[in-house]
Amino acid sequence: MGVRLLNLEQGGSSSGSLTEWIALLQSLWTAQIVTPAGIRYHQLTHGEAREQMEGAAASLRAFPLETLTGTAERTAFWINVYNLLVVHGITVEGKGEHDRLDRRFYRRIGYRIGTEIWTPERIEHGVLRGNRRPPGRLRRRALSSKLAQRYALLELDPRLHAALMRGVRSGPPLRLYTPEGLDDQLEAATVEFLRRETQIVPHERLVITTPLVRWYRSDFGRSRADVIRFLLLRLGPQDQAFLREHLLHVRLAYRRYDWNVNALPEKGAIRGED
Repeated sequence: MGVRLLNLEQGGSSSGSLTEWIALLQSLWTAQIVTPAGIRYHQLTHGEAREQMEGAAASLRAFPLETLTGTAERTAFWINVYNLLVVHGITVEGKGEHDRLDRRFYRRIGYRIGTEIWTPERIEHGVLRGNRRPPGRLRRRALSSKLAQRYALLELDPRLHAALMRGVRSGPPLRLYTPEGLDDQLEAATVEFLRRETQIVPHERLVITTPLVRWYRSDFGRSRADVIRFLLLRLGPQDQAFLREHLLHVRLAYRRYDWNVNALPEKGAIRGED
């Protein structure tokens, strides 16, 4: 299946810097569109919001990737591109709250940036995860060795899994990331996401959390204890105390992953949890 390019138009002025491009997103991700409960994709189908989204995407065609210096700039840029691309893809495919995404979605939409085509899958696994294989794939990597040498981050920060807005209910909410505040922003996103997705059942010595931890197990550490420690640092005081006491004896279990699109109804009503 070929990639559907979403920034075919050359229109829209090229952003000369990361700061200018992030400013475009800041004006797009308003509280009327982006909420902690989900996204009002229908507001991105027309009017000024649609023009802003397409303008931010179009400006990426000529974005000077070579001007990105340092891990913070590159990480913030690629997370924001990923999130914009997912929102854009859901919008143009006309998906709503009753639709589901599948893994193919992240391979079939893309942006052209310079001479390369970037899908969500290539951004996540090729750049942000340092060209590690996607879960469930034994052979194929997202980028060629030549592209990986140019674009792949050398160090993997597992907090990226709380920053990539996957467009589904079980994913984290959409946030904007900047190089200057990246570490604090990633930590805040991780704390919020893990506290939402993690439940401890003390009498069973059981920790129930997002299946992202299982799918990307090696990103969070070499052992089960490493994973528990990662969670421990982001949970509330009571949960932290329990995990410190039972670190080597708790069991991990995982929630069902909800692939339904994180769209809010057009009337603005907020859907409760299933």
